Amino acid sequence: MKIIIVDDVLSKFQINEIVTYYDENPDKLIGNWYTEPLNWQLDLLLLAGEYFNLKDQVGFESWGHITSRPDWHIDQDELAEQNGLIERPLCSIVYYPHVRLIRGGFFLTETEIIKPKTNRAIIFSSGIEHSVEPWEGERISVAINPWSFLPYTYRHK
Repeated sequence: MKIIIVDDVLSKFQINEIVTYYDENPDKLIGNWYTEPLNWQLDLLLLAGEYFNLKDQVGFESWGHITSRPDWHIDQDELAEQNGLIERPLCSIVYYPHVRLIRGGFFLTETEIIKPKTNRAIIFSSGIEHSVEPWEGERISVAINPWSFLPYTYRHK
């Protein structure tokens, strides 16, 4: 299991593009399935591909967070889990295009406490339980999970 932290990932233009994307598309704050990435999504997937084998990727799910959801979880297909299956992505990516925190908001695993920072990516192995501290301030995070198959949730929509 590994956790990779990379700073200064995207250009200022791409950061503005992400912030605008979520401002103009609030429906994208929930999970959506993609086979054709936007430029900034592609750059984050290419970065993850430097650390994890993504050659079998057929698509990815992505969503944004602008509120705090402090629950411990493992990135997996919850609908599959309800049906007795364990389906997990190839890896997980959390990217912070905008952070202006007053307090809290750290990304947590059993062994790591990682401060959110504008233009920081956290890329980690599938199966790592993680959470985020409650926070005050402004923060946008983007989650991207590449998959080697279409997850159960999207097969049954």
